[in-house]
Amino acid sequence: MPHLLWKCTALQTQRRQLAPRPPQNTSEERLLAAVTPPDPRPLHPTNQAIQAPHDLRPLLEQQFNQAVLCGQPLVIATDGGAKHGLATWAVAVDTGTFARPLRGEDNTAMMAELTAIWCVLITIILVVEQSQAQCDLQVILAVDCQSAIDFLDRVSVPTQHFHLWHGFQQHRRRAMERGLRILFQWTPAHNKHTEWRPTYGCPTHLRHLNHQADRAAAAALQRELICLQPWLDTVARALQWSSAALKWAARVAAIWDGHCATLANISSI
Repeated sequence: MPHLLWKCTALQTQRRQLAPRPPQNTSEERLLAAVTPPDPRPLHPTNQAIQAPHDLRPLLEQQFNQAVLCGQPLVIATDGGAKHGLATWAVAVDTGTFARPLRGEDNTAMMAELTAIWCVLITIILVVEQSQAQCDLQVILAVDCQSAIDFLDRVSVPTQHFHLWHGFQQHRRRAMERGLRILFQWTPAHNKHTEWRPTYGCPTHLRHLNHQADRAAAAALQRELICLQPWLDTVARALQWSSAALKWAARVAAIWDGHCATLANISSI
């Protein structure tokens, strides 16, 4: 078959018109599989506890102190996004935003959403514990992913991400013991559901923070994608070549079948 595809002089005209570029290695010549460089995305161990970044604390601590001083709920928006096997998560408060790439095997938007919520919860608990202050504070988490809220609020034990779910339940109780009431508030993204009214918080404020978190997560994801884009372009070209080679192989097979049928007819005369 490789001879017919790439060397046979009888197919020279069709090859010029229909075939992709000539193969550059044995894999392309015999398997019709273009070779690409290894995936540059780093591998990370799985089933490790999520660690909240230390530099998230100053942002949330400032907002926490302001909420306590004013006697108002602490409102925080979280968001996550994913594309091409990369994911990022973000947090937004009135004083700014914070975003990081997701490092792990599960680089989905759902995991990015859960990671943002987890990091906020852990960080706020640490802020309260290290301040040694007595507080009675509502913490409203504006989340636009209802699936993430349902997962963390569920009573039954999940079959996936058990350690994350179990750890969240423990830390939520820990937060309550320290005077923090964690309240999820689903917030529609991208100004959808204009008639929406939240159970907790101001709708305009919640939408604004959700928009800021969404922008921060998207910007972080774009930075990650820029680094990955050359490899993605190489993979796209490889897929295009392999697809064209397969189509050319199918065309050659049809020509060969016709040729064999002609020979069979001649021999039967």
